[in-house]
This record gives sequence, structure tokens and C-alpha cells, in this order.
Amino acid sequence: MARLSDIKMLNPGRAALGEFSKAVASTTVEETTLELARIRSSQITGCGRCLAAHWKAALALGMRVDHLAMINVWQEAGIFSPREEAALEWTEALTRNADTHVSDAQYDAVRVHFTEEEMVDLTWAILSINTWNRINTAFGTGQAFAFEVPAGE
Repeated sequence: MARLSDIKMLNPGRAALGEFSKAVASTTVEETTLELARIRSSQITGCGRCLAAHWKAALALGMRVDHLAMINVWQEAGIFSPREEAALEWTEALTRNADTHVSDAQYDAVRVHFTEEEMVDLTWAILSINTWNRINTAFGTGQAFAFEVPAGE
């Protein structure tokens, strides 16, 4: 159930966040890796709207359903590249840092797979989706998330 009588009440912050998200979308990190991070963040925070939106985006990029279905268990799946695993690890570190800080060891493990510029771009992308996730879960604006997986996927 939506908690706001009018979603426009989220403006101007919502509009500014939209502009921020567009600004950080131009990135040195491949879009498929960013979608993995966006999906994982949305899983962790419980944002159905963002989860569905980024599944759709990932499918549109040609990512496989069986690959996407394993994001939640990426550490055991054995199907992600070291770079993808590093992006998922960084996503978890940044999304689950309420009671801890991101350690040097976590940073160093991820940094092996990304340049400094890519680390910055990946971090901004994760922060962007984290904010959308939290807005949607706080105000119940994440209800409309039904979608169909194309036949044969």
C-alpha cells in the first residue's frame, strides 16, 4: 500500500535524484555489470519495483534468466566472472554497511578488478540504486512491479 497520497510530494528530491541517476549512468563500467549491482541492491533492500525494473533492463541487454536468477546466491553459483563477483561484493558492502564500515580488505579485493575510475563509477551507481530502493520501501511507492519473462527464456 502506498503511504503517500500523491507521489509528487517526493519532489523536488525525486526529480533531483532522477537527474543524479542520469548523470551517473554515463559510466566506464559495462551496463551488464551495473545491472547485476542494481538487482543485488534491490534484493537486499526488498524493493520490488526496482528489482523488476532492473530485471527487465537486464533482459533487454541480452542477459540470461538463469544467470539473473542466481544473483541472490552469487557466491555459491560459480557462474559469474571474477569482475562480476567483485561488483556484487562491492554492492553488498555498500548496501549492508549500516552497522559496519567498508573495510580496506573489501576495497582491495574489489579494486583488483576495477580501475580507480571504474570504482568511482560503480560506487555512484550503487549509491543511486540504494537511494531509489530506500525511497520506494519507505513510502510504499514500489508496488507496480509485475512483469512477464519472455517465452523461451
